[in-house]
Formats: sequence, structure tokens, C-alpha cells
Amino acid sequence: MRKLLVERIITVFTFLAVVPLLFLSSCGQTGQAPATFRQPVQQQTQALPPQEVQASLPTVYGQQNLYGSAKIGMILPLSGRLSAVGNAMRNAALMAQSDSNAADMVLDFYDSQSSEGGAAQATSSAISKGSNLILGPLMGSSIATVSSIANGSGVNVVSFSNDMTQARPGAYVMGVAPSSTIPRLFQYAASQGKSRIAVLAPNEVYGLTTARIADQSAYQYGVQIVDSRFYDPSSQGAEQRGETVKSFAKSFGNYDAILIPDGGLRLREIVSLLHFHKVDPKVTKYLGTRLWDDPGLTNEAALNSGWFASTPDAQWQSFSTQYKRQFGQMPPRPAALAYDAVRMAATLGSNGYGFDQSAITQHAGFAGIEGTFRFLSDGSSQRQLEIKEITKQGIVVREAAAGSFDTGTGF
Repeated sequence: MRKLLVERIITVFTFLAVVPLLFLSSCGQTGQAPATFRQPVQQQTQALPPQEVQASLPTVYGQQNLYGSAKIGMILPLSGRLSAVGNAMRNAALMAQSDSNAADMVLDFYDSQSSEGGAAQATSSAISKGSNLILGPLMGSSIATVSSIANGSGVNVVSFSNDMTQARPGAYVMGVAPSSTIPRLFQYAASQGKSRIAVLAPNEVYGLTTARIADQSAYQYGVQIVDSRFYDPSSQGAEQRGETVKSFAKSFGNYDAILIPDGGLRLREIVSLLHFHKVDPKVTKYLGTRLWDDPGLTNEAALNSGWFASTPDAQWQSFSTQYKRQFGQMPPRPAALAYDAVRMAATLGSNGYGFDQSAITQHAGFAGIEGTFRFLSDGSSQRQLEIKEITKQGIVVREAAAGSFDTGTGF
């Protein structure tokens, strides 16, 4: 068996060096702001080379180490096919640690090797070395394995996946998922008179999940799903996609908006087919998901004026600029999740709240790079999102995200 690579970085901060985070109690009070994360520090942060750690430390379950050190185990794909993303997330985590008022917080990185088996091995090592909280894995397919190992020792898991089907008590899912974006989008669409919505989605996990969330959310937000069609997403499926869109277009006029949870070249193909079959986006509003948060789509004429829900950009732009300054390239979007997760953990640990369910699921949540988010007791998460519009000049904000969950807006 290959030896597990683990990296330990211990940083001690003074209260005078960093602006402290604001954290709300977990008692469910309203009228308070979420924990806020300030901008990344300006100093250069260097990722340290992995080291083998032989010591076996006692396990501490769900709370801060009694001797003062909060130990965070981060499960990331530092090698294998996802290593580029994993190492960027490690860099972001180091930025967050530097920017945190977290005295004696220990942040250990464990390599999942981009596989479920590697994630299991990494988690076992993290638990054996006394991690109080597991951040990771990245992939939803590894959540069940990781949480089984961690929860068996009384340690909670906060994963970076957006697969809410893997969420459960003790296994919290942090990624931006359709369960957040679709309700927000439907709320806005209904307020603009777009209440009869058809779904045209790829026949794969993301498309099917989005369609299911659309069905579940429709009634609550005054929306009716009048049609749902699914097309072959494979590279060999062009003919089938054409037939599906042709059939779908025949019902043009029965709906006033079309939800297309797809992105990239395939999205361009679908809207081109809709245009070919006389579906007019000036009559029928096109709706999308976070996959539409792509500046490259602004030159797709059929998508101009299309709406979608996504995370706020202001903090991301500042974070990504600072990341590039430190590491020489722009970060992938999951890096922001790593930053926010470490800031959350630092807040919980430094304020003595520990990492149990009541602390993780505090009512008002946390305000991070990806906006305000919170976890529910069932392991799922909610986010305050913006409504954005694609225009020829770029992607613009039509309706800003609410600042907190206490304003009565959003969820």
C-alpha cells in the first residue's frame, strides 16, 4: 500500500495582527449578521512540500482539542487526475489560515489521490492523528465512505461536493447545488411574470437532479412545470439531441420560460437548435443554472437576456486577484469553497464553539467568498444568491443576493 502523504502547517496568530471574525451564536436568534470573512492578507503564502508524518495522536471527537489546538483534517486530491484543482484548493486554504484569527489552529492536508479508496485512507489517517473536523472530500462519490469513517469516531465532515443526495447529519455538503439555485431562480422568475416553465435538460445526474428540484420547488414559488424533456449528453448523441429539441419546440407557446441546466459547447448547441426550430428567446425567457456564469456565453446571441442564479462576484474577484498575485495563476472556482471552509473552521475553533452539529448549523450561517451560506441539520446547505443576466456587454446583476438569512428574502 502506498504511504499516505500528509502535510502539517501550524500557524500561530496574535489578536493584534488580524481583524477577528464575527460569529453568531448557534441558538437560532434572528436579526444578527453571519460570520464575516475579511479580505486575504497581502503577504506571500507558499505551499509547503508534503511530508510523511509518523506520529499517531489521540483522537478528539467533534470539539476543539482540550489543550488548545483545533485540528482540521483537509481531504484533497493532491495527486491524480484532480490534482490541479486539489492543489489550488490547498493554496486557498493556506490563504484562509493566514487570514484567520485562529491561535494554534493545526491544518493538516491529506491526499485522497483522486479516488474513493484514497479518500478512505486519507480520512483514516486524519482521524488517527486527532482531527476534530474533516473538510472534504471534493467528489460526492467519496462522501459516504469518508463520513462513515469520520462519523464512526464522532467527527463531522464538511464536503466540497454539490451532490445534496449525499447530505445527512454529520456529512454536510457545501457546494453550490441546484437545491439552492433553482428555488432562487423560480422565486425571481415568478416575480417577473414567468410562471409556466418547461425543462430541457441533459439526461445525466446534474440535469436529472435539477429537473427533480424544479418539480419540487415549483408550487412553493408559484411556478408550473408544463413540460420536461431530456436529451442525450454524450458526444455520440447529436442526432438524438436534435430530435428531442425538434419535438420540444413543437410545444412553443405553451410555456413562457425554458430552464436549460447545461453549459459550455453543449448549451450553445441546444440554444442553436431551439433557434433553428423557431423558438424565440424574445418571447420565451431562457433560464439557466450556475453553469451559465461563464463570460464566454455573452457572445451567444440566443442567450442574451437569459437569467440564472449564482453566487455573488464581488468577493470572488478580490480573492482571485490576490490568489493570482500569490500563486501566479487564476484559481479554479472550488478554491473559494476551500477558503470559506477553513475560515468557518477557524471561526468555530477560535471562539470555542467546537465542531458539533449545533455549531456547524448555526442559524445565520457564514459570509464568505461565495456569499452567505449555512448548513441545515440534514446535512444540506443553503446559499444567498444573485440573479444574473447575460448581455452583449457581459454578465450583469439583476437582483442582488440578500446579506443574511434573517432578512426574510430567499429561503
